[in-house]
Amino acid sequence: MAVSLFASFSTKNSIPPPGRRCKHTGQSVRAIPIRILTVGKKRSRGVQLIVDEYIRKLKDYCRIDDVQIRSNPRNTRCVTVPFKFPQLSD
Repeated sequence: MAVSLFASFSTKNSIPPPGRRCKHTGQSVRAIPIRILTVGKKRSRGVQLIVDEYIRKLKDYCRIDDVQIRSNPRNTRCVTVPFKFPQLSD
């Protein structure tokens, strides 16, 4: 089972590097959305605990998407991967 975290952001709304002044000092900076991606038929209990902890800690600061990708069966002709997007309660 593989677990990875992806963060996507727009350079238009990113935080300036240290030592550089922000052009718009009074404006707030948009949080980076995070996607938690797991691959496999079923999550183990340990992986589920880790994912739940990440969601619990980060949900107040940014949007989090929890994505589960099922493994592709051996004898399938379809090359697309079936996605499962569980709804996150806010």
